[in-house]
Amino acid sequence: MLLLAHVLACIWHYIGDYYLRQGEKNWISYFDLENAGTLDRYVESIYYIFITMSTIGYGDSFPVSTNEKIFVIFMSLVACGVFGYVITTISSILAEVSKRSEEF
Repeated sequence: MLLLAHVLACIWHYIGDYYLRQGEKNWISYFDLENAGTLDRYVESIYYIFITMSTIGYGDSFPVSTNEKIFVIFMSLVACGVFGYVITTISSILAEVSKRSEEF
């Protein structure tokens, strides 16, 4: 899940950076991060991805351009599915451990 979040954050940053260089509206310019360092942009990217993956969605970060919105639609489907799978797997493991501890 961490690897997926990292990859998605890198893609999110790349999309914003690409459209920033093209002079088009994007999340980097909207949130005034044009002069921010790569680390600051990455932290904002990974924060956005984790908030979206966990379906919390505070609303303090969001896509601005149409292409960013298209990416977020597909990213949300994949990321929420993976997040749900991980939570289900952890729940199943805990249920199995609980069941085995009751047997002994």
